[in-house]
Amino acid sequence: MSSQKIALFVSEAKIKAFTGINQNVSPTDLVPHIVTVQENEIQYQIGSTFYFEFIQPYRDWETD
Repeated sequence: MSSQKIALFVSEAKIKAFTGINQNVSPTDLVPHIVTVQENEIQYQIGSTFYFEFIQPYRDWETD
C-alpha cells in the first residue's frame, strides 16, 4: 500500500464494533483491506462516476 492518505468510507472503530473483528487487530492490518473493499465493492455498487466524484474532494484536500 502506498504512503498516500486515502479517505475511508467507514472507520476502523465501526468495523470493529459491528463485525467479529477483534479489538486487538492493528489498524495497519485492517486499513489495506478496507481500501480494497472500498475500491472494488463500493465502487461497483455505486458506480465509478459517483465513487470518483465522492472521493475527489478528499484527494484534493490530501494534496494541499
